[in-house]
Amino acid sequence: MVFQGHINEQGNIYNVDQMYTVQIEDEDVNEDMYVYDVTYDLTIEHGITTRLKLCKRGAIVAYAAAISKGGS
Repeated sequence: MVFQGHINEQGNIYNVDQMYTVQIEDEDVNEDMYVYDVTYDLTIEHGITTRLKLCKRGAIVAYAAAISKGGS
């Protein structure tokens, strides 16, 4: 999910290890999801944005940084 800015509705910076309630009407999604990766961007086209990678609560996620280190 991509958001304008880096601050959530509670005034906290978007960060990993947080839970958010995700609602996507077109896909019938309404559930708490866990943030396992965050990317902060600033571009001329879109301004300040934050991209959150989310997974279902209790899911196990292989983090890409660990994989890029050769599995160590």
